[in-house]
Amino acid sequence: MPQWIVAVNFSLIKKFMKRITLVIASVLLLASACNKPKNSVIQTPPSTPAVIVPAKQPMKEALPLPALHTVGQVTWHAGGFINQRVRVRGYLLKTEKGYILFSDESSGPITLHDLPVTGVGIENMKTKLKYELVGTFLDHGLTASNKSPNHLELETPSTQVK
Repeated sequence: MPQWIVAVNFSLIKKFMKRITLVIASVLLLASACNKPKNSVIQTPPSTPAVIVPAKQPMKEALPLPALHTVGQVTWHAGGFINQRVRVRGYLLKTEKGYILFSDESSGPITLHDLPVTGVGIENMKTKLKYELVGTFLDHGLTASNKSPNHLELETPSTQVK
């Protein structure tokens, strides 16, 4: 039987509610204008409170989570993951300036096959804890200390897992 993971992105719900408020306000404003003689100034009746909330950015649909991989699956076969959304589980090995090194093991030597990671929330991650990361696997834009030409750019903060 298939298993489903349901993820709720509350920031998208908040944006959706703002968008609905904007639409309702626009409809109320147009409806009140239709009931008045043509006038250069459109006013809403006092009994119809209209609040217009400007949209800051267009709504984005929540993307489904990509398949779960190990760090090694991604770094040993990097060509198949370049410019793709990737989901990996592993451990923070080392924090560097502007990025971290992420691994399948919680400790040990750093190698070419550990995954450099940049993006939102890396400064809050701690060693010895297991995390799940989702982001875009890139082959440019970072020169990492482990000499990896690739890195993962997070799209959301990491999630601690057991």
